[in-house]
Parts: sequence; C-alpha cells; structure tokens
Amino acid sequence: MTTTSPNEWLDDAITVGKIREIPFEEITKEEIIGDGSFGK
Repeated sequence: MTTTSPNEWLDDAITVGKIREIPFEEITKEEIIGDGSFGK
C-alpha cells in the first residue's frame, strides 16, 4: 500500500462509500483498510 495524500484518501473513501451506499460519516479509515477490497 502506497502513501497517499489526505485529499486522495478522502476521495477514495467517498468513492467506497458511494459504492457501498453507506453515509460517509460512518466510514472510518480502519474499516476501509480492514476491508480486503480497499488498498493501493
């Protein structure tokens, strides 16, 4: 997993949230990293 800027992480998190249909507020960095479908 490569290092990304906060803005890039935010964009990715929003995209993941839209795909999952989960409100962005409920998405945590730990949750996304813990999910096998997210990572660079």
